[in-house]
Amino acid sequence: ANAANGVVLITTKKAGLHGPEFQISSTVSSSSVTRVPSVLDASQFTAAVAQYAPAKSASLGTANTNWYDQIDRTGYGNQTDVVVSGAGQSSNYRLSMGYLNQQGIIRKSQTERISLGVNYEQLLLNNDLDITANVRGARSLDHFQAGDVLGNAVGMAPTQPVFDPNNSTGYWDWPTTGASASNPVASLNRSISQGTTWRSIGNLRASYRLPFLSSLTANVNVGYDLTQANNQTFIPNDLAAQIRQGQGFLSLSNRNETNLVSEEYLNYSAPLNVIAGNIDLTGGYSYTQSHSESPYFQETGLSSNLLGINGVPSALNIQNTTFVTDYKLISFFGRLNYNLNDRYLLAASLRRDGSSRFGPGHQWGTFPSVSVAWRVSQEAFLRDVTAISDLK
Repeated sequence: ANAANGVVLITTKKAGLHGPEFQISSTVSSSSVTRVPSVLDASQFTAAVAQYAPAKSASLGTANTNWYDQIDRTGYGNQTDVVVSGAGQSSNYRLSMGYLNQQGIIRKSQTERISLGVNYEQLLLNNDLDITANVRGARSLDHFQAGDVLGNAVGMAPTQPVFDPNNSTGYWDWPTTGASASNPVASLNRSISQGTTWRSIGNLRASYRLPFLSSLTANVNVGYDLTQANNQTFIPNDLAAQIRQGQGFLSLSNRNETNLVSEEYLNYSAPLNVIAGNIDLTGGYSYTQSHSESPYFQETGLSSNLLGINGVPSALNIQNTTFVTDYKLISFFGRLNYNLNDRYLLAASLRRDGSSRFGPGHQWGTFPSVSVAWRVSQEAFLRDVTAISDLK
């Protein structure tokens, strides 16, 4: 296949000759932070403020807060895979299902994924026709980190507490004037950033060895790659950083992408009768199409936090955009390989490609190539030289 974007090729494991077999595997893992930035503790911070900014000492609290301990964690994960496979004289199949649940090392971050796969191969017409089908699908639920949690964990004073019952948000924060760090725990617990992704990849391949000319094989390959991704981010307008900067943030996005490929070609491989050597000749046609639509909605200056990601409040600034991408690639191709005793090699290819990415008058191009090779190590005068295993 060529290297253009959108080509879908799937190679999968095949089952051996057997009845139904079951395989179950499960793994458990853990991840943790082994080193964090070196910052001052509460007593060191109090002493530094007293020495370098004594006028600010009255603003310091009496807490001893390790802000990194408040936002990170040991992330545990588990993955389980179940496979059922079987094969007969002229067919084989493989069914697979997987489940992954992985916590992130930042609290509230997590990925949960379920995947399914089906592979099937069937031989027909005295094994001259080989049909292979592969389909895989997955759904992922992701919870991301919203806001500058790590940056605020570095900048927040260790003398200040996490919670404040006198604040309407329930969390302690600096006054909303100035450019002070914000409470990272408040941002982590009250902001939302999540996404759901559905994806399916599949292809169908058929190879038919023509009965009237066994050296000639007709091949067809069609495939697809479908993706749907929905993402939502919400940051409430009463967080200290939002009061100072943007008064709340809401974004909703939906991406739908389709990639299709179709490829048909003939292959002839046989010894030559006119002269010595073998010839391998391939010629065919391929078509690739990619289309995506990505509506994006964003608000800043939210009037309300009541609905979170479940609604659209009135706002000071609203942006509503849709991004659309569509392109096609068509190729006519041919390739000739000539091999004489694995000693003298000749290869020539020709492609005629047309792409919608380029403007009118520049969409088509022809790409030829020729190469010759002499495997010197196959010559009689070098075959007994043990120091040379291959020279070409």
